[in-house]
Amino acid sequence: MDASPRLDLLVNNAGCLRSARTFTEDGFEETWRVNYLAPFLLTWLLLSRMRAHPSTRIVNVSSEVHRQAHGE
Repeated sequence: MDASPRLDLLVNNAGCLRSARTFTEDGFEETWRVNYLAPFLLTWLLLSRMRAHPSTRIVNVSSEVHRQAHGE
């Protein structure tokens, strides 16, 4: 038996909007990293477990906080 529990649902619900443009130690723009790269990586890392059960679903949640952003 597999030691890890079955994964039926993955909800990607992380997000941020910084008031100033900031970059991470590895050079990624922080908002882009949290809002796009992090959910993509988590999904990628769990994909093999999710494929083991065809009924598994992925839900990506977003918001309208981008309407508060102002271009530089």
